[in-house]
Amino acid sequence: MLRAGPYSETARKLVHMAFGAAALLLRYIDWWQAVVFMTAALVFNILLLRGLAGGRLHRPRELTQALPPGLVLYPASLLFLLLVFPARPDIVAAAWGILAIGDGAATLVGRRIAGRHWPWNSEKTIAGSLALVLAGGAAGAFLAWWCRPAVVPPPAAWFSVAAPFAAALGAALAETVRWELDDNVSVPLTAAAVLWILSFLSVAGTGT
Repeated sequence: MLRAGPYSETARKLVHMAFGAAALLLRYIDWWQAVVFMTAALVFNILLLRGLAGGRLHRPRELTQALPPGLVLYPASLLFLLLVFPARPDIVAAAWGILAIGDGAATLVGRRIAGRHWPWNSEKTIAGSLALVLAGGAAGAFLAWWCRPAVVPPPAAWFSVAAPFAAALGAALAETVRWELDDNVSVPLTAAAVLWILSFLSVAGTGT
């Protein structure tokens, strides 16, 4: 029987954030390769992560769950975005960065900085939401810019730089809503939706 080690929310979020580095691959690999990679990550989280991590990345209630929602929905949401936006690795990468870095920073900052909570959700802090916007927006902008050459024709430069911050803002607001939707779903899907809408304002290939 698996003997669980001491759970660490900080360690979990650091792994959550570190996985965002894999978004750099989207500039170089084909769409089908990205789908295979994300499918493998999903299978890994379901079948192997608990054994390799000794339960240290699983919250106590997740040790009895065959499919821990948070650990499954993270790669599942990104796989969904790959299937929805096969020709826009920049949108997928930006949403991935907002989820990995922004959501991770929101949790770490929210747990460490005592401050005001949102009036409609006492579990979410204003400091945490601000961290999501700033850290997630910066990560999303970098990844959107990084993956810009992989889009044919490439989007306007302003889209790669500015749109991810708007997407991070939308994701931060969505995260404060009281609903039963996991952050690993609401954050990347909201971010991707905002990016997709703003992409219609981008004049492709102008570089302006």
